[in-house]
Amino acid sequence: MDKKIIIILYGAVSIGLLIGFAIGMFIQIQKYSPDIAKLKIFEPTIKYLSSKVVPSILIYGQVVNVDGRNITLEFQKEQLVVEIKTDAKIYSYQKPVDGSKTAQGQTESNFIEIKKGDSLNVTGQVLGDGKLVGKSVIILNKINN
Repeated sequence: MDKKIIIILYGAVSIGLLIGFAIGMFIQIQKYSPDIAKLKIFEPTIKYLSSKVVPSILIYGQVVNVDGRNITLEFQKEQLVVEIKTDAKIYSYQKPVDGSKTAQGQTESNFIEIKKGDSLNVTGQVLGDGKLVGKSVIILNKINN
């Protein structure tokens, strides 16, 4: 008789744990899955930002990571990943000469010159699918000179 009670108790506990696990997973899925109806409110915004009326937007920040053509920029503790187009123009300011604090002007640079810690201005564009791409980059101050 004792064996029968232990087997029944073991089975009931196992079933209870499985039910609890399933409920927990369901709650987490509901908590973190996007509400498609709420996302539809952004469609007009994406449409306007990708229109010809808004030819570009300015993205500013310090380089946190460079992964292929994707640059992660950070400004005031917020981060944004921007894919830089392969035909994007890259510019940097020339170093000041003779102790001056004024930059000597812009020169054309290469994408490989962008390093972690550099401050960038990226002229970007929002595509029709909501993707953000960089059309040109200005390296404002080069950290790794």
